[in-house]
Amino acid sequence: MPTYLICPIHRVQYVRGSRCPQCAPDRSTGAARTAQQKFRQQVLAASDGQCAYSDSAGVRCPITTTGLQAAHVTPYADDANYTVGVALCPQHHRTLDRR
Repeated sequence: MPTYLICPIHRVQYVRGSRCPQCAPDRSTGAARTAQQKFRQQVLAASDGQCAYSDSAGVRCPITTTGLQAAHVTPYADDANYTVGVALCPQHHRTLDRR
């Protein structure tokens, strides 16, 4: 029986070892990769070089520039123009993606 995965970008199911049917066209043109790189550069340039997460007491996450990722605030499927993002460390990025 095949194992299925869920695409984190498009939230569609696909068979392990294959590609998400919606991602495959993007990868063949390279347009999505270029847009993602530009998105990352813009998000990190707009950040203060630190993870944007802070707890209820206002204490900031200590992760700085080298460990930061550009996170989509709205799912990629809803924001194909890559316009809304925030700089987060990997732990807080995963937390955001789970919501």
